[in-house]
Amino acid sequence: RRIGLVVLIPAALAVSCRKPPPTAMVRLDFLPATASRVAGCVDGDKADCASSTLGQRFRKGLPGGATILFQNEYSPGFLTPGLREHATVVFPAESYAEKEGTVVHPDGRVQRLRRAIGRQGETRAEWQILAELSGRLGHDLGLLTSSMVTARLVAAVPFYAGLTLDEIGGRGVRWPAREQAAAAPTADLGPFELDAPPAATPANGRLRLGTFRSIWAAPEVGASPALKFLHPRQRVELAPQDAARLGVSEGARLVVGSGEGTVTGTAVIRATALEGTVSLETAIPAEGANRLQGPLVEVRPA
Repeated sequence: RRIGLVVLIPAALAVSCRKPPPTAMVRLDFLPATASRVAGCVDGDKADCASSTLGQRFRKGLPGGATILFQNEYSPGFLTPGLREHATVVFPAESYAEKEGTVVHPDGRVQRLRRAIGRQGETRAEWQILAELSGRLGHDLGLLTSSMVTARLVAAVPFYAGLTLDEIGGRGVRWPAREQAAAAPTADLGPFELDAPPAATPANGRLRLGTFRSIWAAPEVGASPALKFLHPRQRVELAPQDAARLGVSEGARLVVGSGEGTVTGTAVIRATALEGTVSLETAIPAEGANRLQGPLVEVRPA
């Protein structure tokens, strides 16, 4: 039986779509923004989909037979009606805070990844579901623990050869520094040129809107008793020059407005902030910067 597997994982690092081999599973990993775009393209509710091939690639990448979707409960917007239409079975997926295994940093350091919070609701480890599914299809993977999965991964990657969880330990291991790194494939590492950024919008007395997302701006943080105090609240970051011009002091309550949308937050004056720009957080439960349209906003006392 052929299985089409589409995994939507917010922590994934790549986008891939390829023609499935005869009996293989197809996996598409998405960054959050890309997943939202694919969902919109499949549903046909995105204006840029006429020139985009994302929706076509998604449909083309699905083989015949059953299709399984893993949907993270913290990102319910990913599973749109168009995506659900392709699903035979939908499983709850782990968030990054519920995962256990390893993570590789940009410098090549392999580090242990342990669960920060308990799995929510009926969520199970994805490798367990896939291993059980594989067994029911007649191919027993023989995987019983996450450490066995890591060992299987290491055995399949030549430049990880011989790497163990004990060697990784608490500090991690840089795989490029190991002898086995000679087995790594070569790649073009640059240098690469970046396109020149567009010219800034003239402020005309207002401030340009900049946004950022805190690493703590996630429902997983709110679900963790040990991390709840880190859950972000809106702050309005200003350069000292702009703060002086507006008569704003550190800690003052401010209202940032754009059209009909407004956001209230606490003033934070940063010497490294770009003059003429006000920066606010996105992806927070209340007073998120996504309420504002930009590119220019007004700042006034609350």
